[in-house]
Amino acid sequence: MSELENLRGQRQVVAAMLVAANNYQMVMRICASTTGEIEDVTRSLMKELDISDFEAKVILDMQMKKFSPASIAGVRAELIEIDLKIENFKL
Repeated sequence: MSELENLRGQRQVVAAMLVAANNYQMVMRICASTTGEIEDVTRSLMKELDISDFEAKVILDMQMKKFSPASIAGVRAELIEIDLKIENFKL
């Protein structure tokens, strides 16, 4: 796997974390109210947040500490850094 592919994969993970942070109340509501298996929660997140299966699984694997303001700021900074690296590959 090339460095660019790694960066794109990393970007998808970080972007999913920001989706969860920006929609934390909806994520919590979906997780608390969806009955059934984890696959049902995954499908509900995908539908409600318009995200991929992979992104829903990233969100479900997140730890609660990732929702703190400091962590969210760090994730935003990481996303910017990744985007800059990806942009450098295009030059």
